[in-house]
Amino acid sequence: MSQIRISTIGSSLQIAKELYRVTDQFFSHKIQMVNMYDIRQMPRELDEDLFIVLPTRVEQASQYISREKILGVELVPEAQLYVDIAKVPTGNSIVVFNNNTAQGKKIIKYLESYGLNHVEYILVPFDEL
Repeated sequence: MSQIRISTIGSSLQIAKELYRVTDQFFSHKIQMVNMYDIRQMPRELDEDLFIVLPTRVEQASQYISREKILGVELVPEAQLYVDIAKVPTGNSIVVFNNNTAQGKKIIKYLESYGLNHVEYILVPFDEL
């Protein structure tokens, strides 16, 4: 039986690599990891069975690939991040470095959903600057 062929697509190659690493770590014994793509440099010919993207990139990826072949996977921060931010004194600022605004806002939303509202979040979307 052949394995499902999966590649990752990110807003940058760095994000595609992170998605690739996570997907491979969890499913490598059941799938065949093929490639990682920067969404700004997509090749014309793609024959993988499935493409893993962040939910913020599903719409953009569907311009290149059939939506049925796209799976949005959310990378949720590890628990230690929440613990560390909870220790920051009230009124301080936390800088959230992310490659884009959309994903940075999701990270801030996660933090706030756990009641970590005692600090100000400053988003720095470095690929967009």
